[in-house]
Amino acid sequence: MSFLLYHKHSCKINYQTDTGAVTIMNKDQRDILNDLIENINFNFILGIILIDNVEHLGLVLESELVGIYENTDLYKILKVEFLPMDKIDNDDTSFCLKHLIHTNDFYIAKNNFTDDEFIWNLHMIQNFMNCKAENGKIILKHSPDNKKQNFNIGFLICGFFTTKTFRIDNDFFSMKLLSLVSGNKMGTRLLSRGIDLEGNVSFFVKTFFETKRNNKKFFNMSILRGSIPLFWKQKNKGINGKLYFTGNRREMEASFDKHFNKLNNKYGKIHVITLLGEKKDEKILSDAYTDLLQNKNIKFTSFDLNSHISEFDNLKNLFFWHLEKIDRDDLVYRVNCIDCLDRTNLAQFLICKYKLDKILRNSTLDKVLQECWTENGNALSNLYTGSDVMKKELSLKQKRSFMGMFDDFVISATRLINNRFTDKQKNKTINLLLGKNLVDM
Repeated sequence: MSFLLYHKHSCKINYQTDTGAVTIMNKDQRDILNDLIENINFNFILGIILIDNVEHLGLVLESELVGIYENTDLYKILKVEFLPMDKIDNDDTSFCLKHLIHTNDFYIAKNNFTDDEFIWNLHMIQNFMNCKAENGKIILKHSPDNKKQNFNIGFLICGFFTTKTFRIDNDFFSMKLLSLVSGNKMGTRLLSRGIDLEGNVSFFVKTFFETKRNNKKFFNMSILRGSIPLFWKQKNKGINGKLYFTGNRREMEASFDKHFNKLNNKYGKIHVITLLGEKKDEKILSDAYTDLLQNKNIKFTSFDLNSHISEFDNLKNLFFWHLEKIDRDDLVYRVNCIDCLDRTNLAQFLICKYKLDKILRNSTLDKVLQECWTENGNALSNLYTGSDVMKKELSLKQKRSFMGMFDDFVISATRLINNRFTDKQKNKTINLLLGKNLVDM
């Protein structure tokens, strides 16, 4: 825990690190005699973000260590603050930012352990470090001015992380799941669909799963999800708004190629699993997607998961039958449905279970696996829709019941309400946090 001094009238900030003293100031503001000074405890600096045309210093005030990934401590963020570096009329926008972080699964790390696309505060860090040049409004100084300068900056990620430990007979097991949400193209469900010109898809998530026995790794995998990589949108009305295509075919194919080239370069051999159904709008989108996959010689499996949802054992056995034909250790699966939430999370759970069952079958192992993927689905769904994941009883209880269907109805209603009243503001807040300017929606 560190602390800083915030001068409320001059907006100057002072804090100490293990390499020296740090001062951040607005050069348009002067020191004020008897300035009101607030002593603030903090864990990490997020960087500088522009809120309503005023620079703010982002801070993680409270966090808790939740585990280790790639030799890096991961902390769940509990409380953040954004300190204005100039006088402001109101803090409504910063309140929205804080609410977004406080009500979703955000984490902070001391080291950058992953690809830049999964670091949500890169632009804030860049803004912060640019202040060292002293040619802007905000000035950053470190004393002494030497090469080794620590500013207590942390790297912000969004998604889900859990580590579970348990025992089977005389063996000790640990299970770890980490989902990282890309910040390249992100927003809320009906307002963020498809692909952009750079090959980035909405709601792109990389999930890493690992199981150890007696502290020795015996299974791990990475799996991907992301919006269908075409130019398409969905009307912002009703539970399932009408789907429609945008842009032109040539640009869409170029973006499609960029997307899969990136995946191949980063993750190796990709196999697409698309879970779209036969309903009118889904079928139109599914046909366009699978036609392009075929034309580009990209391996894929099409599986209408919803048509088998009533009986879990039949669903599992049929899905495993498809996996038996395609599964290899060197494959990375890219899974999608319409939202990349409910069906996708269930399918990814089944892929993980299929692979793990080939190594070790055990009811305790299976129960913990179910818990990991259900919690993961809830966290990702809460970010994208403001609700829990649907169909979670299929992964958690491996059955379909009336109460489960009723829960899904309630979740659908919640998503409809959120889409009508809160998603537009949340979408703007997400993109503000990511440093992106949105065109009028």
